[in-house]
Amino acid sequence: MFKTNFFFVAIIFCVVYGVAVAQIKPHQGSSATQEQVVANYERRREQLENLVAETKEKVADHEQGRSLLEDEEHALLRKRIGLYEKKLKTMEGPMDEREVDRLVERMKMRAERHHMEL
Repeated sequence: MFKTNFFFVAIIFCVVYGVAVAQIKPHQGSSATQEQVVANYERRREQLENLVAETKEKVADHEQGRSLLEDEEHALLRKRIGLYEKKLKTMEGPMDEREVDRLVERMKMRAERHHMEL
């Protein structure tokens, strides 16, 4: 019984101590750098390119009879292709510095808000 009580007291102490330390010391990896923002932007662009390719492949398979889709699903996929391509068009070229700075600032504010909630 003593071991069990000691175990629960030790767990509670660790949890309380961990929360207190988290509130005092901000998380070191929470602030985004410009390089991280640009890398994330590039990664999202690649994901969109992959989504366009995969979706076009599904539609082509359907139209060639290899993999039949429901009419609703086929229409939805065709609509998504247009939406994905439209988004990709807006992401052409490098990010401008104002957008990078705005995203870095937004990430900092989000990290501060998260820290305050702890």
